[in-house]
Amino acid sequence: MDIPLDVALERLTQRSLDPITGNRFHTHDQPAPTQNIQQRLAYHPTDDDDAVQKRYQTYSAYYDDLQDFYSQYDALHIPADQDAYTVFEGVEAGLVNQLNKDEN
Repeated sequence: MDIPLDVALERLTQRSLDPITGNRFHTHDQPAPTQNIQQRLAYHPTDDDDAVQKRYQTYSAYYDDLQDFYSQYDALHIPADQDAYTVFEGVEAGLVNQLNKDEN
């Protein structure tokens, strides 16, 4: 998946978890429905700006090597800066198409 840093930061730093129900929320895409839930949300400690930027730098450093490696396997390439449902549909379509190839 290809994803720009600004999109990765938005997606990771704004996600949260309700420790009581286990439901996941996102400040922008899927906010908690009530103030009570918002107050109890937990954020993963490695989802702050600095940690995400560091992981992204590592991803970027190995990007070309990963592309070279997976290209020999006809790996699926998905631009991940699309909305989550579109990305999921791309992954799902790639899996279904691969299964159809394997059956023939």
